[in-house]
Amino acid sequence: MKKIIAILVAILGISFGAEAQKVQIGLRLGGNYSNFIGSGADSLDLEGIWGGHGGLIVTVPLVSKYVAVRSDIIYSMKGAKSENDSLNIDLGYVDIPIMGQLSAGPFYLEAGPQMSFRVKSDIKDKENRENIQSLANSFKRTSLSYAAGAGFRIPSVGLDFGVRYNGDLSRLIKNIDNKEFRNSVLMFTTSYGF
Repeated sequence: MKKIIAILVAILGISFGAEAQKVQIGLRLGGNYSNFIGSGADSLDLEGIWGGHGGLIVTVPLVSKYVAVRSDIIYSMKGAKSENDSLNIDLGYVDIPIMGQLSAGPFYLEAGPQMSFRVKSDIKDKENRENIQSLANSFKRTSLSYAAGAGFRIPSVGLDFGVRYNGDLSRLIKNIDNKEFRNSVLMFTTSYGF
C-alpha cells in the first residue's frame, strides 16, 4: 500500500515539475449510481443506490495540450440496498484517481488507477439478519480501483461535463468465506477549472 501511494505521489511530482506554469486547479461535483458486484452481492440480492461526489481536481498538461494527467481528491458516496429497502449499505470514500487524459477538440477520454479510502460505513438492517454485524466489521479501509471516462469541455467558461466508471480491483470485504464484494460506480460529473 505504501509503495502504491509513493508511486502515485512521484508521478504527480514529476508532472508538476515539468509543467508547473500550466497546472489547472478546479472543483468537481456530481452524482453517483453505485452497487456491489461479485458473488457476495448476488447472494444478498442488492440493487443500486444514488449518491453524490465532490472535491478538488488538478490537471497537468504533458507533451502537448492534447495529453494531460488529471488527479482528483473527492468524497464519493457508494453502497447498495435491498429491493424492499430492508437493508441499506451506505459507504463514503475519499477517492484519489490518477488519470491519463487524451483530448480531441472539446472531447476527452481518460483512464487510470484509483486509490479509495473508506471514511464512512452505515448499515441499516430492518430484518435484523445475524450476519450483518460481521459484514459491517469486514469492510476494508482501502481499495484499489480502475477508472475510465469520457466528456467534453467548454473552455470559454471553464466547465466540463463527463461520465466516469470506477470499479474495484481488490475485494471490498475481508474475513468472510465465499463472499466477494466489489464497488461498482457510475459517475455523472461536472467540473469547473480556475
